[in-house]
Amino acid sequence: MIGCGLWCSCTRQEIWYDLYNYHFYNGFALLNGQTFTNHFVSGIYTFFAPLLDAITYLEIISLNHYPDLIFFINGSFHALIYILAFFILKLFFPVKTKTDKFLFLALLLYSVTGFAFVRQLGSTCHELTVTAIFLLALYLFLKKLSTHYFSLNISLLIGFVTGCSLGLKLTVFPMTFGLGISILYAALTKQIKHPIKTCCYMALGGIIGILITDGWWLYLTWQQTGNPIFPMANNIFKSPLLPAETVRDARFLPQTIWQALFYPFYWITGHEYVTDIDAKTYIFHGIIPFICLIFLTLQLFRKSFLSQAEKTIVIFYAASYITWLILFSILRYAATLEVLSGVLIFLTIR
Repeated sequence: MIGCGLWCSCTRQEIWYDLYNYHFYNGFALLNGQTFTNHFVSGIYTFFAPLLDAITYLEIISLNHYPDLIFFINGSFHALIYILAFFILKLFFPVKTKTDKFLFLALLLYSVTGFAFVRQLGSTCHELTVTAIFLLALYLFLKKLSTHYFSLNISLLIGFVTGCSLGLKLTVFPMTFGLGISILYAALTKQIKHPIKTCCYMALGGIIGILITDGWWLYLTWQQTGNPIFPMANNIFKSPLLPAETVRDARFLPQTIWQALFYPFYWITGHEYVTDIDAKTYIFHGIIPFICLIFLTLQLFRKSFLSQAEKTIVIFYAASYITWLILFSILRYAATLEVLSGVLIFLTIR
């Protein structure tokens, strides 16, 4: 963690427009009582959940003369993803020989050198912050799945941590949806003892997590705009502040059925498909996991070498990827998928 923090201090990777557009202002507005005084200062982003932005604002005003320390703090927290990637890969890859150890380290290194992870380390975009929180919930679920028993406390904890990640930033929704689908699959395939009770506890924990991190903001936004998740889903809530239509960043969504089916291959021709900045260096972090995902998904429909637990992680990855593709197709939102790519590769080549 210290090494990651020092690396972030040296590289200072704050290359994203979002800090200047709304992260700093939203934190300022929340802590100075001006959230709903000045509307649309940062455009539609003014209404995004500001809790993490408030932390960023406090960091900047407190350590403005020590920017290296800000990057160190952020990078050190993001290093938790390294640790969680290690333990998740270890659940599926038992290291028994020196060759295994070399392959394990190679897959781990591959998992944490993708665009979404490397280009956001130490930054204030918060994608890696919620990714670290979500990966903790995913690890706890996969770890306990091997025992088939989820206690009340663990079930609540998994749901709570997942809910917190979603409440802090809605861009993690594809991953939380994928986790929900994989939990449902595990319950239906009898991988979980007392499945109904366990799922109910997880759902309860998730609701509590969302209410603590974002419930207050959802309520305030609803009171002020008539739409708790304004400006999203305004075709449903019909706030008078904007037209009654869905508002989202659609710049990177697939434009044709062929793009949707083979999207990672299109990244070869230009980074503008999935991000604002050049990502060609990281092309194979999209193509290789995609090929592995297609192969492993086909194994779900036939008698295969995959165990039920392995099928569960494949279903999680597939459901998360498809949801991400439909809703965002923004590469920096896919950090969780990048971090789990090593697991897919191992399951394919073993």
